[in-house]
Amino acid sequence: STFYYLQNAYWERHYRPELKEMTLLDYAALPDTANNWMTRWLTGKNAEPHLSKEDVGFAKELLRRKFLVMLTDEMANSVQRLLQ
Repeated sequence: STFYYLQNAYWERHYRPELKEMTLLDYAALPDTANNWMTRWLTGKNAEPHLSKEDVGFAKELLRRKFLVMLTDEMANSVQRLLQ
């Protein structure tokens, strides 16, 4: 996750050594921590302050149409879906 990565990635410009002293919950509560980053990425609304239910719906539909999720603990079903 970004939280753990930024604790150690001294080569990154966003490196934050103070994160080593925080819990994940503390990090999530910071005002500059991105929320709904995947929905923002899929909708192209990274700079928008708020997302709508329509944005979430769009992201879900995009995932449904464009991505195939395969689960290793259900490999037979996953392979069957891949072959269809």
